[in-house]
Amino acid sequence: MKSISFPPAATAGVLSAVLIALSFVVVHSASATAPAGDVPQLAVCFVNVGQTACVNRPALSSATTLTDEVRSLTQLLLAGPTKGESTRGVQSALPVAAQLASVEVSNDRVNLELIFPEAFLSALTDQQVEDINEQFRVTFTPYNFQRIDLNVRRSDGVYQPLSKFLKPSSRISLAPLLCRHCEERTLRVSGAQRSRRTATKQSPTLKKPACLRQGLLRHQRSP
Repeated sequence: MKSISFPPAATAGVLSAVLIALSFVVVHSASATAPAGDVPQLAVCFVNVGQTACVNRPALSSATTLTDEVRSLTQLLLAGPTKGESTRGVQSALPVAAQLASVEVSNDRVNLELIFPEAFLSALTDQQVEDINEQFRVTFTPYNFQRIDLNVRRSDGVYQPLSKFLKPSSRISLAPLLCRHCEERTLRVSGAQRSRRTATKQSPTLKKPACLRQGLLRHQRSP
């Protein structure tokens, strides 16, 4: 019986192919049995009417720089809660159709340029501005940013702070309240002064207490 021999190069090639195939099998089985808890998670916080709810999202492996991480978190915030989270009461102050235009991160400062629907901006309230700013502040807390600027595009394409879209009527003015308070206080003071003047005219001489009158009488009667 004749034995079949292979050239050394062919033998090495066959062994390499077998080893590569086995490595694919090992990697596939390891990834299939890896627990879900090993996947890095990101905390994304939604705020609505002052109520904060934080949920976990899988971290994107493609986010290699700080700017990429901020962009990823911003996109997750704009995407809003999932259907399951919404049924549990998690709500976002951001509009559904919000878009991210640009991200700029420098040292400890973040500048975000966003695009909101015109209908949302026309009915913007103080509470919504506060909730939206709080969403980004709480979500970016692990990065210790000293300043987070949220600029939204106007109809003419210029970006400005979100609070600039508030209507003047929605901003509470304390001037009329203070003036009204001053007028009421002035009336009360002037009324009290008139009352004191009237009392003075009606009783120009004040009567001394009984104890003083008796003491004066005894003093006058003594020799």
